[in-house]
Amino acid sequence: MTPSPRNDTPTLLIAPVRTMDPDRPHAEAFAVHGGRILAVGAVDEVRAALPAEHETEELDGVVLPGLIDAHLHMQRGG
Repeated sequence: MTPSPRNDTPTLLIAPVRTMDPDRPHAEAFAVHGGRILAVGAVDEVRAALPAEHETEELDGVVLPGLIDAHLHMQRGG
């Protein structure tokens, strides 16, 4: 996650989440703070994991895990 000017404020983000966890493949929300994910789950569960002073945003679309492959061989990647 790219740091933002609000990075010092915990934020509840409400959107459908595909977790890729076979035991819990879907979630309603997640919380971030300091560039890290703090909690993932139902809105009430995630809200309970945050301090009283936090921001809330509703997002459009679906949140999917991102994969970053920073390792590349020029012979195959170029």
